[in-house]
Amino acid sequence: PTGECDVCGRMTNRHRVDLAALQRLWGANYVGLQHLLAPLSSGGSRRFEVDLPGQGAVSVCVLERGPYTSFIEIQQAAAGAAPGPCFTLRVYHDARMAEVVAFQGHRYFRPHYDYPNSRMYQPDEKYQVNKLFYEWLQRQLAALCVWQAAGEACGALDRQR
Repeated sequence: PTGECDVCGRMTNRHRVDLAALQRLWGANYVGLQHLLAPLSSGGSRRFEVDLPGQGAVSVCVLERGPYTSFIEIQQAAAGAAPGPCFTLRVYHDARMAEVVAFQGHRYFRPHYDYPNSRMYQPDEKYQVNKLFYEWLQRQLAALCVWQAAGEACGALDRQR
């Protein structure tokens, strides 16, 4: 959407935050996260690591756990020279949403940024970072599913012998 600047009268390109799209994305992140966090469901452990073939080790640490909100850090081991992604999420259990609040040292993204800006964030950086987590999570869950299916197939072969 475009509008006229109140100060100078020039036409400006205004970014509108799509809150419904953000909430859908946070909801999808929460659902996917529940599958990844299954080892933590007992409530006792605060940290676990899973090594996925071809994906590397993924470390999950519960930084803070409350009845309605938790903070979780998820980090993937480096693949070669590039560092692995590191996400910190605020998980709203009552609302069933998971929001990325930090990524690779960048913290607490605003819903909208003017562009250009000093950090060169996109106007919808908050959405972009949460979408990146969603896509990363889907890839990890697919690898986990293949890994578990292969384990079940191997177990079935062992039972047949």
